[in-house]
Amino acid sequence: MLKIKFLEVKLQNFAKSATKVLPFCGKRLSVATNFDTISSYFRQSTEHPISFLIQHQQQNRHRQLLTKNHKTLFVFLFDIMSRNTKSKLTCTHVLRPPLEQNIGNALHPSWHCAWSNDGQSIATCRGRSVYIWTNHSINNDKTNNNISNDKTNRIGNSINDEWICHELQQVHDRTVRCVEFNPMGTVLASASFDGTVAIYEKKLNGKVEWECTAQLEGHESEVKYVCWSSNGTLLATCGRDKTVWIWECSGGPSLSFSGNIKSHQSMDFECIAVLQGHSGDVKSVYFTPSLDQFGDGEELLLSCSYDNTVRCWAEDAGEWYCAATLDEKCHTSTVWSLSITSGGARILTASDDGCIGIWKCYTAKEARSMSLTREISTDGAWKCVGVLSSAHDGPIYSIDAAPSKSGHCRIASVGADDCLNIYYEVSGRSSDSPLFDLDISAANIHAGDILCVRWNPCCGSVLATVGDDGALRLWSYSINTIS
Repeated sequence: MLKIKFLEVKLQNFAKSATKVLPFCGKRLSVATNFDTISSYFRQSTEHPISFLIQHQQQNRHRQLLTKNHKTLFVFLFDIMSRNTKSKLTCTHVLRPPLEQNIGNALHPSWHCAWSNDGQSIATCRGRSVYIWTNHSINNDKTNNNISNDKTNRIGNSINDEWICHELQQVHDRTVRCVEFNPMGTVLASASFDGTVAIYEKKLNGKVEWECTAQLEGHESEVKYVCWSSNGTLLATCGRDKTVWIWECSGGPSLSFSGNIKSHQSMDFECIAVLQGHSGDVKSVYFTPSLDQFGDGEELLLSCSYDNTVRCWAEDAGEWYCAATLDEKCHTSTVWSLSITSGGARILTASDDGCIGIWKCYTAKEARSMSLTREISTDGAWKCVGVLSSAHDGPIYSIDAAPSKSGHCRIASVGADDCLNIYYEVSGRSSDSPLFDLDISAANIHAGDILCVRWNPCCGSVLATVGDDGALRLWSYSINTIS
């Protein structure tokens, strides 16, 4: 059951005198009842909380006035029921690679999924193989010059869309852990437990093909994650050797104004930094805008680790340094995943402890006034401003914030409890003390751990998940206005 740390209130007076049985949980309210159990009931019930509270007061023989806890509950439930939206989450596609191509992969989970920036393709990895799925209806529309104005159709939100799977050349000796498209969608990087990163480039020889043009070596053991900077000139990798590598990228396929590949120059890579500081496996890396608060570079690099911390790396005069270590006892176990919201002003962290952390960036001036710890006095600072405790019943392996163009700023997370959860931010709160609540959840979808979730970058109505069953699942998410 979701327990939001800063919303959980012990409603002892209310629970002791309540006589209402909640069908949702099959038991009467007790002293241990919290906001989450009660709010979950009302989300699935047609009964309005105002009527419920009135009925409860009438049944109370002492007819006492509402206690403080009653009032808090009343306000909270009124907020829930007065929202004029109701979300829907539907699985539209369950996609599996043709097992006859590589029967051995049938025993492997699918570790990661990544959309191309145009939202038209998605890459997955399973075993030693890498796959790219393309919406066939999109290609037909382009061929016929008949692209719909409906963005949801263009990004494959229709249940009738056909997704075509293409298996890339198998070059890794061990399991592939992560795949990521570059910003133009012309290059794909894959990180593997064999200690290498493979680079696939998109070719157009009468038909679209992907060719492995390089394998980056340097990590001493398993490479866990790979990510590109926003302009595609930097590639970051991390792994079990507790290091983060930054590679400078040049060359590569270029696109014409119409979006077609116009050159086939292979990419060159040069390692420009090896960042050390974590005391455990580095699980994930993520580029985010520096907001002119750290160094002189345009972007920061975030890394999260088995050591329970997040490190913020900044660039200054061409050199990378650790600008901040985010711990503050926010997480008590491995931090598995990172994401950003508000254009980089917030960091989201997902942990093995089942909690989600929300971190806010403060300017150097704000940091001084708040006495926040910093490595360099001219830098800004990060502070944990909220924790969704027990957001999942077990480790959270992946978290992703909806793109800014979605307009709803929802957060999606998945984990070992086989649940896909979507959260919304409660309105009317200060950015220094935000509140989040569960919007909608889907359970028992990947027959085990769910390992990755990603919003389609073109909108906030399509998500993808992968997990232990090896399948790629596409989801339609909608917020329907109640008339």
